[in-house]
Amino acid sequence: MVIFEAARAITELSGVTSRELTPAITVLQLFLSSSKPVLRFAAVRNLNKVAMTHPMAVTNCNIDMESLISDQNRSIATLAITTLLKTGMNQVTVFEVSPEVQIIDELFKQHSQGGNEYKKAIVDSIVILIRDIPEAKESEGSAVDGASHIRHLNLVSRGDDEAALTAVDAKKLRTVFSMVDVLNGPWKFKSLRTLKLRRSDITELPDSICKLRHLRYLDVSDTAIRALPESITKLYHLETLRFTDCKSLEKLPQKVRNLVSLRHLHFDDPKLVPAEVRLLTRLQTLLIFAVGPDHMVEELGCLKELRGALKICKLEQVIRESSTQTGDRPFYDFLESCLRHKAEMVIFEAARAITQLSGVTSRELTPAITVLQVFLSSSKPVLRFAAVRNLNKVAMTHPMAVTNCNIDMESLISDQNRSIATLAITTLLKTGMNQVWIA
Repeated sequence: MVIFEAARAITELSGVTSRELTPAITVLQLFLSSSKPVLRFAAVRNLNKVAMTHPMAVTNCNIDMESLISDQNRSIATLAITTLLKTGMNQVTVFEVSPEVQIIDELFKQHSQGGNEYKKAIVDSIVILIRDIPEAKESEGSAVDGASHIRHLNLVSRGDDEAALTAVDAKKLRTVFSMVDVLNGPWKFKSLRTLKLRRSDITELPDSICKLRHLRYLDVSDTAIRALPESITKLYHLETLRFTDCKSLEKLPQKVRNLVSLRHLHFDDPKLVPAEVRLLTRLQTLLIFAVGPDHMVEELGCLKELRGALKICKLEQVIRESSTQTGDRPFYDFLESCLRHKAEMVIFEAARAITQLSGVTSRELTPAITVLQVFLSSSKPVLRFAAVRNLNKVAMTHPMAVTNCNIDMESLISDQNRSIATLAITTLLKTGMNQVWIA
């Protein structure tokens, strides 16, 4: 928050030059790839404002901005589009090519209740297009005439996609959203950065996908795709890979570790955790990690840049198998390996995972409760809240195991966050604390 606010303050200084803006813009550029939507939105909104007065200063962010066009948050996607339009009008052209190829029109439909500021930004962008692109002024001929300058294409429905792609210069396209399979056609997407095939009719990706050397974002979520080709591991610039809700997808390529630039990996099936995930050292987003013979928790210690949410699966089976030989020691060993990671997210998730095991005893819960107790005194409200909420749940079934946290819990009664204070009070009541005073 402090870092972002410092950068934002610089961008709002009056009379600041493009050169003076450089460090602030660099910081905001980093937030564009944040796993938190609120930070991505704040960053792109500020860069959008800067682009109104210093468009050339923001051009270095264009590649990161292009990936946000496919953001699930439509406000972020809209701001990304309008910022790109302001920073490079002759390279970022978005208009209705046919009834099936729309972006600006779709924005108006989806945001018909938007404020005047939003609508003005869209209109200003269209005016810039008409002013600076001669082809935009032509009214005769086909709707796709003179479309060779298009860089971002959205095929929002299954229609005349062949006509649309024939009209544009596929070699110059940077972004393609499609509901149909565009990879098995004759088109060569040599400059493609973003490819979103979510909910499309594809069942497989061709081996030739490795020729998309500049690809940074690939989304095949909610498709019937059965496998990802081994050639996909040659996309050395790929930063985001999404394959959630792919019910037919059984396994990943063996050499996913070769995706050295991968930062965000989105999937929802525990069996699809990549082999040797520890080698993806730039990974920032990993929503699921399944502990097992092929994936030891120590691997998380190599992923120093992980942030955001993380769910550890299949922990119960592994710990139960080990406990037959070493008693309750596996719980300590598991937490100790997570503590080496030194990332709060991983440490907290490890403790939370233990508290949610079925049939766990109070003695087995001790190491996890000790870790959660440490988070009760965290300077971050979100961690205090998460810790007290989990201890509150534990107190329902193992109240005596939580009593050691009562002193720390009492200090939270006066927490400025009322949700934290309330949970602290109810937890103390569950543990048998009969001297809880509520002013």
